[in-house]
Amino acid sequence: MRILYFFCLLLLCSCSSSSKDKRERIHIPTGSNDTIYLSKIMQRIDTIRLVTSVDNIIPAIRQLACSREYFFISSGNKLFQMDKNGKFVRHIGHQGKGPQEFEQINGICCSEKYLYISSLRKILCFNFDGEYQFTINTDYWADAMQYIDDELWVIAKGFGSKSEIINRTFVKRFQANGAEKDSICLKQIKVKRQVGAMLPGIQYISDLGNEKMVYCPVLVKLSNSIDTLFSMKGNKLIPTKIIEVDNPTPDKSKLLIKNIFQTNRYLWAEYRHDGENKLFCYDLKSRKGINSFTFMVDDKFNTGEIRLLPVDLKNNKLYFQKQGYELEEIMPNYTEDSNPMLFVVYVND
Repeated sequence: MRILYFFCLLLLCSCSSSSKDKRERIHIPTGSNDTIYLSKIMQRIDTIRLVTSVDNIIPAIRQLACSREYFFISSGNKLFQMDKNGKFVRHIGHQGKGPQEFEQINGICCSEKYLYISSLRKILCFNFDGEYQFTINTDYWADAMQYIDDELWVIAKGFGSKSEIINRTFVKRFQANGAEKDSICLKQIKVKRQVGAMLPGIQYISDLGNEKMVYCPVLVKLSNSIDTLFSMKGNKLIPTKIIEVDNPTPDKSKLLIKNIFQTNRYLWAEYRHDGENKLFCYDLKSRKGINSFTFMVDDKFNTGEIRLLPVDLKNNKLYFQKQGYELEEIMPNYTEDSNPMLFVVYVND
């Protein structure tokens, strides 16, 4: 196993302006407030009514993964396997502290044969019949995952020794049998005490097919105005997109970037600024962006504000959900007791 370290200081130094710097710089105007309409960025939407039954009560979709035949839905403490028509197939795994159980679900992803569930310091593997296969035990907290080119990519977080507490984030790659291939240090920050956070359901890895992008948020409020999206080239992380953010009063107006991901045409940034959640959508084709103080607006089904999340970025697929009570007056046969409706959005290429 090889461990490759990329120190933040070197990355920051490399961000200095230079005529040879070919990295794309994307500017987020935090003071600008425009509405981002779903119809402007989409090709089509598939709606999947998740069938409600006694054994299949889904309070909310915390994370979604999909294969050719199935959807896998995490509610945070349960894992639901559904077919592409929204019919319940089975629960996979159980909550608990046993070797084949998960205490909580931090992330999910799948190949065309296996489902992977990250839970604190371990990753469980099941086949599509719900049968346990193996466990990967890690020294770090396993967070977001993606199955890419027959490898399992994991964003893992942890700390150094107590004498020098360093918050480290790695990209760990595992072979299909669970053996670790390599571990690449993405970020490391010296902190005063061991304080961390995980954001279940957020995907930091953008698999675009011929390009793999990685983003790792610094879960502290920042006074600087630069962040970076990396491209994975072999076993190297190359900073390719520099995100510059307006923050004219850093002593009063703190900034927290939550996530950045990319489809083939769009870059998306979710962040908190001036006490408000904001969304930025950047068109990589036209080189124009829209900043909004709210989430995107669904003007296709008129369901109000929506939060688009990644599910299959290589095929430009995102998703959003709506609870039953939100659809009672919009969709037939929906009540407050219905499972959420899943909307799979194919964005422009």
